[in-house]
Amino acid sequence: MTASFWFVFVGFAHHHPNTFHDGDEPRPDPDFGLCQLDATMGKTDWFHKPLLSVLVTFGDHPFHHLFPTVCHSKLEFLKPIVYDTLQEFGEDLPKASQLELFLGAQVQMGRTKGNSWVSRKTKRQTKLCK
Repeated sequence: MTASFWFVFVGFAHHHPNTFHDGDEPRPDPDFGLCQLDATMGKTDWFHKPLLSVLVTFGDHPFHHLFPTVCHSKLEFLKPIVYDTLQEFGEDLPKASQLELFLGAQVQMGRTKGNSWVSRKTKRQTKLCK
């Protein structure tokens, strides 16, 4: 039972209404990396920064999606390159606190209509973090 709770708790990074879900309008430029970033959000809480926390909570979840075979202990070295590339192409890496992800998951479960790309992009721009 504890493992099930933990899996759901960690999975909130996927289930915010500002992330892409089946039924949402896809982005007009279906780039693999950007679609991976559309499907998840990073976490801003300080307790998701240490390596141990990253390993047990997927604290760097967007990076896990971009580089699924790279050890989480090495993802830190890729961050500057990813941030520079996102900035170069005018994209963002949205993040939210664990509480925002939890509340967003509740909203997502009650959603019955898909989000348009424009509305999702606009909502995500309020969560720009680096």
